[in-house]
Amino acid sequence: MVIEAVTELPEKKEEVLTNISAVVKPGTPLISNTSGIPIDELAKWVRFPGDLIGTHFMNPAYLISMVEVIRGPRTEDRTVESVLSLLTRIGRRAVVVRDAPGFVTSRLLHPMINDAAQVVSEGTATVEDVDSLMQGCLGHPTGPLRTADLIGIDNLVDSLKALHARTGDERCRPSELLLEKVRRGELGRKSGSGFYVYSEVSA
Repeated sequence: MVIEAVTELPEKKEEVLTNISAVVKPGTPLISNTSGIPIDELAKWVRFPGDLIGTHFMNPAYLISMVEVIRGPRTEDRTVESVLSLLTRIGRRAVVVRDAPGFVTSRLLHPMINDAAQVVSEGTATVEDVDSLMQGCLGHPTGPLRTADLIGIDNLVDSLKALHARTGDERCRPSELLLEKVRRGELGRKSGSGFYVYSEVSA
């Protein structure tokens, strides 16, 4: 198996998947950790589309054991079975969904994070209050804005742009607050600050 986990930029995905596909044997599962680009769109860059499948791990991965598995229209049964077996062996639970922009989780979560940023931008509530309400009232494990910091705000913006381009949903157009944080280099945990400030910068 080979796992691709580069950022949500189609040109990067194309480069990596094309290079991987050129050297692996037919029947080797190619696993993309894309958070929003349809698997069948990625399949045009691999030699054997039946080997391509999506596995979307949730943030924070150390708290969430469920994994979204995306079966493209050309993904073969053996590929699905291999990936489900792997996930079981590493203690993960999987739900298989059909292919679409954003699949299920990103299609719901990323616009919600975008809305949360807009609520803060409009002055309705602080970052901390938004996350506290989402945790305490709706059971979100970390809150949407702390989740944005875990994802990486630049990665989130790339994913929202990909969703907006493919769905036309205006809720997926990145909010100005998210764009401003990217411009300032406030990308979340990996840069030391995002919606929150962190004492240790991720490597």
